[in-house]
Amino acid sequence: MHQYGLSSPSQNARNNASIAPVKVFSAKVSSSNVGMVLVKPKLRQRGIWGSQRRNASLKMPVMRNIVILTGAGISAESGISTFRDANGLWERYRIEDVASPDAFRRDPDTVHRFYNLRRAQLSSVQPNAAHLALAALERGWTEGDFLLITQNVDDLHERAGSQKLLHMHGELLKLRCDGCEAVIRHDGDAGTDMACTACGRRKTMRPDIVWFGEVPFGLDQTSKALLQADIFAAIGTSGMVYPAAAFAERAKFNGRGCVTFEINPEPTGALVFDQLIAQPATLGVPAFVAAVSHPLGTP
Repeated sequence: MHQYGLSSPSQNARNNASIAPVKVFSAKVSSSNVGMVLVKPKLRQRGIWGSQRRNASLKMPVMRNIVILTGAGISAESGISTFRDANGLWERYRIEDVASPDAFRRDPDTVHRFYNLRRAQLSSVQPNAAHLALAALERGWTEGDFLLITQNVDDLHERAGSQKLLHMHGELLKLRCDGCEAVIRHDGDAGTDMACTACGRRKTMRPDIVWFGEVPFGLDQTSKALLQADIFAAIGTSGMVYPAAAFAERAKFNGRGCVTFEINPEPTGALVFDQLIAQPATLGVPAFVAAVSHPLGTP
């Protein structure tokens, strides 16, 4: 058994605190029974944050497999707008008008216009220190399996160098044909007059994005990875969108003694996290990478 140290960068962080009993998550995460919906996370009971010992160490089992989940917070630090921002692109549109199949059927031109603006924004942003740290962790991870799952639809993880990556909510730089299901890479503006390059049909191309009410991509792969995870980290995610909101609990109670981390400047208070780094991703992720990469007493 290796012993790993993690001193919380925030005075509000919790180290080695006891965790209140929770009901074990037992619902199977599969592509056949889940659509993307908003949920409220279970919150910590008062006092569960513990003694806040700054130099406490975290004893971990031998760690082989790691699963990372990233949310809007990591990309926001690069300048990508989120739909919870008070200002920015999402402020000009209602979610129900641009992020559902019904919206696309009602007004495809508005939906395409919205995603064209989001696509164009990618050229003005760059991967940040958190993206780069996760790519470095992947390259150096020889202990076992590594999977980075992102709820983000930008390409910042790819540009940072990540390869073992799953976009569960789709990608801005791809379009999908509703007629033949072909997926093509596309980095310019899209519209209803486009023809599918595979089948030739028009008015069938849509953003390759998982909208509310649709089933996220890769849930079978995700479920298998969570069941084998020894380390799970949620980075910059609100814990309010299901099924991603259930991933930490799925990993925590997989029977392998999985150690769970939350890296978030505004902690969710979810019951299932063993360690909290209450910092922005650009500060917290490098600290997390250092903690899981090096046992105490090693360089």
